[in-house]
This record gives sequence, structure tokens and C-alpha cells, in this order.
Amino acid sequence: METVVHIGEVKLGLPGHTMSALLGSCIGIALFDRRTGRCTLSHSLLPTAPEHEPDNRGRWVDQAVRYALVLLDSYPNKSLKIEAAVAGGGNMMQALANPKIQVGSANAKMAQDVLKRHNISISTLDVLGDFGRRMTLVVDSLDVQIETIPRIHSRRTRNG
Repeated sequence: METVVHIGEVKLGLPGHTMSALLGSCIGIALFDRRTGRCTLSHSLLPTAPEHEPDNRGRWVDQAVRYALVLLDSYPNKSLKIEAAVAGGGNMMQALANPKIQVGSANAKMAQDVLKRHNISISTLDVLGDFGRRMTLVVDSLDVQIETIPRIHSRRTRNG
């Protein structure tokens, strides 16, 4: 059975399921413990939650990682051996090549920083670029697959 992880969600993997997320500038983070077989997949829109924002679980990268660890029963227990796969963070707005609004790059950097803070090793990293991705996590095998989704360039004419 396939479980789609939408923007702002963090889901716990269930036996027999495959979880997936379609990513552009968003970041997908799969966390898994090979010893227990437990895993999560998050789909985050922005890097950091505002200071007084309530915990919205997966919307922000920093909160998504913390919540995923709670779901894995490993927060704040840092002795467990959690691995991560990270994908997404594409520059989906090429025409807006202003570095101040490169959300994808900021998401990718935050994901790596937060995982490092939690001593989580990244076994798969597929970030940045100017294309989307489909991230899939097969729960029973903890296999992560990342498929590139090519950008469709539209052609505009002066008359239309």
C-alpha cells in the first residue's frame, strides 16, 4: 500500500507500506533505524519555524526532525543508531535567481545542520539543482529511492 506524505506532514512507516513525497524546493527526510525496522518520512516546506509558532510537526525542517525522532521513540535518546536520507531542495524558481529567496537551498542546509546536531548520519543525500524529485521509502526493506522529475520548460511568444 502506498502512503503519500504531503507538505507539512511527518508519517511513521507501517509494515507493508511504501511512503512517497513529491519534492521541489521542499525537503524530504527519511529517518530509519535498521535494528528496529522503524522509519519516518517528512515533507517540509520551510527551514525554520518562527520563534512563537506552535509546533506544526512537518512544515518546518527543524520541527520535522524533532517530531520524527519522537515517532521513532528516540528523542531525546541519542544512543540509538538513526540514519537519514535527504532529498529535494531544488531551485524551482530559476527566474528569481535572488539568493535571498532560494528556499530550496536553505531547506537543504537546515536539514543537514539539524541532522548533524542530532548525531544522525546521512546515508543518502540528493539535494539542490533545478528539478523536482520523488522520494520513496519502502518500509519493509528501508530502501530509499529518489527519482528525478525533469523541469518542463514552457515557451512563451510575444503574442501569447
